[in-house]
Amino acid sequence: MMKNYYSRKINLFLLFLLMGTLFFFSCNSSSKTTLFEVSQEFTDNNWGFDQRILEYEVEIEESENPYEVILTLDLTDRLSVDRLPFTFSIYGPDGSESHKPTVIVFNVPEDPSTEHLSGPKTITKTIYDYKFFNKTGTYKLRLLQKSGKYDLHNVKSMKITAKQTQKKDVRSKRIS
Repeated sequence: MMKNYYSRKINLFLLFLLMGTLFFFSCNSSSKTTLFEVSQEFTDNNWGFDQRILEYEVEIEESENPYEVILTLDLTDRLSVDRLPFTFSIYGPDGSESHKPTVIVFNVPEDPSTEHLSGPKTITKTIYDYKFFNKTGTYKLRLLQKSGKYDLHNVKSMKITAKQTQKKDVRSKRIS
């Protein structure tokens, strides 16, 4: 009887130890490492036509990890467009180029007076969900906003971030 009591205690201890270890590693794996972050504040909350091309240079160390590249817009109010097309380009230190056309589609109600934005709003769009930066050097980032030839009002700021993501499982499936 005593032996059974200690066996249960040991099993319970091992169970809690295993759960604690899993919790610890799950918390650590969800925190993503940021490779770079660039941002642009717009004067008078106006992304002007003269600023339709934004360019940045970032120093990046070689990495074997994949990264998720994310665009974040901070808005003060609803935009006057229902779609925001842009092209995001990355120029590598070795002369390589990557261009990704993307569109942000906004929900536009039938009657604009039915929905009012209260306070600031943040819109996030994933540009690349799996991008490698495997050369050390200066990378040039270019964002071409293609919404038209007019200013884009109510845009407070824009931010581009690259955060480490999980490697994809590339095991092939066996077909029987």
